Amino acid sequence: MNVARAAGLAYREEGPADGPPALLVHGYPESSYMWHDALPALGEAGMRAIAPDLAGYGDSEPDPPGTWERHVESLQRLVDSLELSRVAVVTHDWGVLIGLRWACDHPASVTALVISDGGFFADRRWHDLANVMRTPGDGERLVQSYEREPFGQALRGLSPGRLDVPALILWGGQDQFAGVKMAQRFADELPGSELKVFEDAGHFVWDDEPQRTTEALVEFLSRHLVRTGS
Repeated sequence: MNVARAAGLAYREEGPADGPPALLVHGYPESSYMWHDALPALGEAGMRAIAPDLAGYGDSEPDPPGTWERHVESLQRLVDSLELSRVAVVTHDWGVLIGLRWACDHPASVTALVISDGGFFADRRWHDLANVMRTPGDGERLVQSYEREPFGQALRGLSPGRLDVPALILWGGQDQFAGVKMAQRFADELPGSELKVFEDAGHFVWDDEPQRTTEALVEFLSRHLVRTGS
C-alpha cells in the first residue's frame, strides 16, 4: 500500500478514484496503518478509501501545536486538496474528536458516520492518562519517556452538531478508556444509528477483531453509499 502526500499529510488510498469516498481518521497512538484491513476491503467494494496520517503520526511531519483543533484544520486542508465533495467519516479514539468536529463544521459534506471507541461529549471525564497528556509540561515529558518496546507491550496489554446521516457505532466491549456506556450514549444521541459491540475486544477494536469489524464497516457503507450512489 503506497503512501501519497497532500496538504502536508501522508495518506494511504485504495479503490476507484470515482468511487464514493470514505475518510478514515485514526486515533492515538496509531497511524493510517491501523486501517490496513479496512482500506483494501473498502476499495474492493467500490469505494475510494482514504486514510491520512495525522500530523506528527506515521509518515506525516509534526505541525505544532498538536491540538485537536489544529488536526481539524489539517483534515480540511486534505479534503480541499483532494477535492472531496461528500465523504463518509470513519473514526477511532482521538480521531472521533477530530472527525466529528470536522463533520459538525461541514454537515453538508458528510454522507455517513462510523464512530468507534472514542469520546466527544463535553461533559465526559477524561481518563487519567488523558489528563496527564493534557497537562502542559507533564504531557511532553510523558511522550518523551516512551520507548518503543515497553510502549508496545503496554498497548498490547490493553487489548482483549446534529448530523442527519446514517451512523454506525462500533465498539470493543472491554474498552478500558471509553466504556460501552459511551457507545450507548452515541446510539441514543444519533436516532436511527446502528450499534455493534464486540464483547471480547478492547479499546483497539480494529486490531482485536480485524475481520469482523472490517466486514461490519464494508456492509454498512456499501448499504448506504454504493447502493444509493452517494
